[in-house]
Amino acid sequence: MFFDPLYLIIMVPGLLLSLWASWRTKSSFKKYSQVRSARGMTGAQAADRLLAGAGIDDVEIVPTSGFLSDYYNPVTKKLTLSEGVFQSTSVAALGIACHEPGHARFNTPVTTLPCGRARLWSPPLTSDPRSGTSACS
Repeated sequence: MFFDPLYLIIMVPGLLLSLWASWRTKSSFKKYSQVRSARGMTGAQAADRLLAGAGIDDVEIVPTSGFLSDYYNPVTKKLTLSEGVFQSTSVAALGIACHEPGHARFNTPVTTLPCGRARLWSPPLTSDPRSGTSACS
């Protein structure tokens, strides 16, 4: 079996960078989870307000178990927030909850720039799954 040391030179820095980024994200979340928001709004309320402000009314916001397991599913049109984000009024929870609705905008026909990314990295987004027409046409 052949082993190329160049593999380690390329892979180790990438692995270390990803571990460092993960650690920073988790430690920042832990730190700012202790800071309450001035308005007392929960993560779910903040996400709902952003979606409504963008004119997106067909996305359901649901809680899920896990730590920092928040995501938007364009197929089911569900914005899933981890319980720590969904119910919390912390600054960290609001930051994550306000980040996720941005992904829902990929599913709207008025947004064109992110559609290029969606075409490259995702299955085709559709306005209506039965019609097969792309929201990024």
